[in-house]
Amino acid sequence: MYMSFQIEFGKMVRQKRKMLGMKQGKLATLADVETRHIYNIEKGLVEPKLRIIIVFSDILGLDLNELKQYATHDADGIYWKIFDTDQSNTDKK
Repeated sequence: MYMSFQIEFGKMVRQKRKMLGMKQGKLATLADVETRHIYNIEKGLVEPKLRIIIVFSDILGLDLNELKQYATHDADGIYWKIFDTDQSNTDKK
């Protein structure tokens, strides 16, 4: 069973932000995004763009290696993102 990258990334952001005692508004200011975008990311409602992943990683000190488990590849070496908990990489073909 696979978990959604965007949901797990959101959980990671929320957990680390709270651990640092940082409000969503402060993270939004530091990342130069709207506070609503922070909320949407933390709730797993949007897939974060690469820029946001990198910026949040820098600001919060996230270990992006933890997120590798949310990507999978097929026999041809093609990487697929798993968005639903009931899908596998074979469902993408």
